[in-house]
Amino acid sequence: MRRVLLFGGFSGWFNLGDLFQLRSFLNFYQDRGFEPFIILYKASLQSPFHLELLKEAFGENLIFYEKDKFYDSTLREIPKFSFDIFHLYGGGFFNKFWGKTKLETIEKVLSFFNPQRYFITGQQVSQEFLPYLKRHLEVFKPDIFAVRDEVSFEICQKEGLPVEFSFDDATEYLLEVRKKLGFETSYFGNSSEKKILFLHLNLSYYVLKEEGEEFFYRERLRSLLSQVDEVILVKSFQNYSLEVKDTFRALDYLFATYEKPFGGFIDLSAFALKENWEDLKAFLSRISLHRAICISNSYHTALFFTFLSIPSILVKLNPYYSQKGSGIWD
Repeated sequence: MRRVLLFGGFSGWFNLGDLFQLRSFLNFYQDRGFEPFIILYKASLQSPFHLELLKEAFGENLIFYEKDKFYDSTLREIPKFSFDIFHLYGGGFFNKFWGKTKLETIEKVLSFFNPQRYFITGQQVSQEFLPYLKRHLEVFKPDIFAVRDEVSFEICQKEGLPVEFSFDDATEYLLEVRKKLGFETSYFGNSSEKKILFLHLNLSYYVLKEEGEEFFYRERLRSLLSQVDEVILVKSFQNYSLEVKDTFRALDYLFATYEKPFGGFIDLSAFALKENWEDLKAFLSRISLHRAICISNSYHTALFFTFLSIPSILVKLNPYYSQKGSGIWD
């Protein structure tokens, strides 16, 4: 059986968008008779249960990377072996936040496993990272290099890079999930129906534009919450890291307490990990969605609700997220 090695946004931490992108290509290659293997960071194993959860979700074909060494799903070091394809799938990591670390890992993978073909798709590229990316493309010469947003496409074209436009790598999986959830909604409900807000927050360092901006955001959010009848909280990231302030940590940080009770809670990252979409379908079927909207700091959370025909607003707090949004809304 032909083997494909996958590496990209999902590197072991349970981020919604990264899970969507990985699921897209796991399905794509399995449908075409490939045996997929997934590269993850060994440092992502942050609890005794983390490895078992990964195995339950993705099977035993896990390869962990740490300090120039590769390990199997039993955490034993593995020897070199070859792959037909190395596919670097989507993510927004070619930038000042994560670019150099990711690129170093990518080049270690290419050197160690020596794949016959090398594909890059669904990338977001920032201007300041272009010199590093250009050198990489010149040395490793991928068969395909494709990006997900128009800004990335334009700056790569101007640099003379052999770029294609692939859109977001989560798209195919989101279409499958939409079909599994099996419902359509209209934006135009009658005035007696509740105004429902699906709320996702992320106030991590890589989301905010500048220090102190969260205080302005807090007042705008307070005003918004006062205008809806029911708020359903959405979680899109499962992480033990103190760097990440997803919905619950962000609410604690912004408000400390909140006067109005929340109407429910959806852990989208858990649904994407375990693929128990029938449970989400049952939850949504009990809600009138005709006057529902989603507001999110996460590109893929907003994209998910957009695919469900629920109007979605991506709150773009810095240029990185503005560029992300340009692939969909601008």
